[in-house]
Amino acid sequence: MTCSVHRAILLADRLILLGVGLEGTLPDRVDVSIPDSAELQLPVVAQSAVSIAISRFATQAGHEAGDDSRVAFMSAVRLPHDLARTLITEGETIACRLVRGGVEIAAAELECEPMGAFLPYLAIELQLLSVEAERSDPPLGLFLKTLSDPASARPADFRIDFYSLVVDAGLIAHGWAANAGAGTSFFLLADCRLLVPDDQVAFNARPDVSADIHRKGGMEETRLHGVTIFEAIPGAPDNIQLIAKRADGIFRSAPVPLDPRQFARILNELHGPIPLPEQIRIASSPVFQKVVAGFTRTAEGTLRSFGPSRPAELTVILPFYRDDFFMLDHLASQRRVTVPAEFLFVSDDPELTQPMIAAIQSRGSDLVLPTRLLALSENVGFGAAVNYALRQVETDYAVIMNSDIYWSRFDPVAYAVGLLKAEPDVGVVGFRLYFEDGTVQHAGMELKPSSELGGLMVAVHPGKGLRPAAPVRGPVTHREVEAVTAACIVVRRGDFPDGLFDPGYVGGDFEDADLCMRLKRQGRRVMLVESDAIFHLERQSIRASAGHRFLTVMNCVRFNQTWF
Repeated sequence: MTCSVHRAILLADRLILLGVGLEGTLPDRVDVSIPDSAELQLPVVAQSAVSIAISRFATQAGHEAGDDSRVAFMSAVRLPHDLARTLITEGETIACRLVRGGVEIAAAELECEPMGAFLPYLAIELQLLSVEAERSDPPLGLFLKTLSDPASARPADFRIDFYSLVVDAGLIAHGWAANAGAGTSFFLLADCRLLVPDDQVAFNARPDVSADIHRKGGMEETRLHGVTIFEAIPGAPDNIQLIAKRADGIFRSAPVPLDPRQFARILNELHGPIPLPEQIRIASSPVFQKVVAGFTRTAEGTLRSFGPSRPAELTVILPFYRDDFFMLDHLASQRRVTVPAEFLFVSDDPELTQPMIAAIQSRGSDLVLPTRLLALSENVGFGAAVNYALRQVETDYAVIMNSDIYWSRFDPVAYAVGLLKAEPDVGVVGFRLYFEDGTVQHAGMELKPSSELGGLMVAVHPGKGLRPAAPVRGPVTHREVEAVTAACIVVRRGDFPDGLFDPGYVGGDFEDADLCMRLKRQGRRVMLVESDAIFHLERQSIRASAGHRFLTVMNCVRFNQTWF
């Protein structure tokens, strides 16, 4: 064969075809068919090849070494970002037809290769792309020089602080570059695979970088020096570098080793400095959602039993995270329980397991009911922890409670169990809850659009923080509501064989509203039990988290995409 195409290379959003032929046999163009995409026609750029590198490539391609008439040729086209990302992540095979004078002269099927697979032939590409390098933006030749020669990447005020990656899902990287938000283009280099994140880049203020620029006498063009990038990446790169192209050149950060534990830290960084509309844009990105979904955590659990052994119809599930302050109160509350019940404490924090065991053992006299401790091997979040605990339950009914819930008497819970027994179409029962000062914390939830969150639907608590219009005294009652908080609910265990909450919600927001929407779609009702006996010391069971706001935005976007 006098002419053939042998390599299909993906460099960022460019598809580059490389081939070798003899003088007078080169194609005018290459027609490319990509699955589920329109056919492309790529013009050909040819260059005489006399270097040793070209000889190696030509020999590998099946041509005889020493044949000076051989010519290397290249075709390149910029692809839409979504198509380039699909080719990179799924390794699609493309069909190539070499055309000369309107006639097909050769054909081949090639699997697209990432740039890293072609680094041994980098010298060839530097030659073949010399014409393209001058007219492309960003210049391919300059990128190739940056990748191949670390000395060519001039030092800059620029680095990745940390990143986290999920194998075969993607990564989130956070770092900074001086004046990042002033026209800087960013590219990810993952094991020599160059990716264009496009709109998967968010900028934020970095006062520390601003101070450093002024201290060194530099010019601050913008306060936006922080940069967060999220991108779908196949496999598990050994290191990640960030490439920055700005007016004064192309720079790259030092390689950063993989640390999957940084995911929560990055979510914390996304809070606060990044404006709320930008947070919503990030949380709404399909790429970001894919990466976050990859971080869904699983854990092993071990069970320990304490106290008496006796039959029960109700299990009280109490997840703990970060703080076991309320353990002793819940142990003492067993004496107020008026139905056959057991307690299942859940340690969703390995550091809490031993203190929780010690608390149970130190208050043996309070254990009047069967008591178990489920210790998870790592923190998985409220919803996943409850789902794991529910799989350990054998009783017909379960109470799910935040650890900062306090009941002065048990009859509202017993009433809720009776309601589930008497009315099969009731799917979940929640409770009127009070703050410790007697003001309302929860009296049912309503779903309404939020002007602060760009019209997204949120669950609001009517009357929260106010004195009840009419104090609830006398017999316990109930009424139907739109939704209830999961801070304290009662359910039938058998209704949820696959788990109570959607594990895609992170950090304990919107799982309850999602549960209520799901039940209503099934024709079930949501009930609120009214009493004056149950208190919620809201947010006192965990220390404040800087990232809580962004987690709320993430979960709010997920909730709205699911139901509205």
